[in-house]
Amino acid sequence: MKPIYIKHKDIDIKKWNSCIQNSHNKMIYGYYWYLKITSCNFDAIIYPDYSAVMPLPYKKKVGLKYIVKPTFVQQLGVFCKTHLSKSALNLFLRQAMRNFLYIDTNLNYSLIPDINIGKKFLFVSKKNFILNLNITYDELYKNFNTNTKRNIKKSRKENFKISYTLYIREFLEFKMKNSKIEFTVQMQEVFTELLKYITQNGHYKYIEIRNEKNEIIAASFFIVDKSRAYYIFSASNDEGKKKNASFLIMDNFIREFSDKNIILDFEGSNIPGLERYFKGWGAYEQNYYNFKYSKFNFLIK
Repeated sequence: MKPIYIKHKDIDIKKWNSCIQNSHNKMIYGYYWYLKITSCNFDAIIYPDYSAVMPLPYKKKVGLKYIVKPTFVQQLGVFCKTHLSKSALNLFLRQAMRNFLYIDTNLNYSLIPDINIGKKFLFVSKKNFILNLNITYDELYKNFNTNTKRNIKKSRKENFKISYTLYIREFLEFKMKNSKIEFTVQMQEVFTELLKYITQNGHYKYIEIRNEKNEIIAASFFIVDKSRAYYIFSASNDEGKKKNASFLIMDNFIREFSDKNIILDFEGSNIPGLERYFKGWGAYEQNYYNFKYSKFNFLIK
């Protein structure tokens, strides 16, 4: 069976979501609703029976379409009911390359590309960290490193208030104020729409830490589905960092979801400080590939 390219308007939404739901490598980013919120424009490459689908979020410039990584989407590529071979993955990638001048996308963790397919291609391995929560909290705690255990104990001694009530506007303002990256208007809109949709239709966990003045000093938002929890939005101000508030949040989450058949997905990272933080919880690497292609070699560089 050969994959075919289809326009967004021709996507069968019910079959698409069914494919994601039944995929061996399903991730929240692949669902139609998530793609619709994070990337207004996307076409797709599919097997005609929808046993495998590849979303293609794109933008346009001077009439030319190019694939980019949408905001708040870590991994895409092909989602399929059974394992996809390198040769089958090549068919999907080549189909995409026939329709776009430039491609910059992250493949999901299950896809192993043929890294020697040509000079106009570039595959770069990226780090993600995950933690299986299918054992008891006590067992998980044994795998926390010394620094993590120490910071948990310190944060517990603080006179913090833990809250689970989400006010989207307040959280957005806190996130923007304490983010190392600039939140564009487009990012703010996507952030708000994602939170609105998930809180109304999905499963999530929101945890915030407030100080004695009732000010937020740290907050995290997790998307939780049947098999995976995504550590998707978090922020700490200077006080929260100094008093290790993020450790109290993560410990609280792991304690609640321990002994459940759920993987905690930390969503990164190649940044050394974040890598140490994730590893401190006993998380291990689950790498994925960034894929770049250009009809013109200089664009790859």
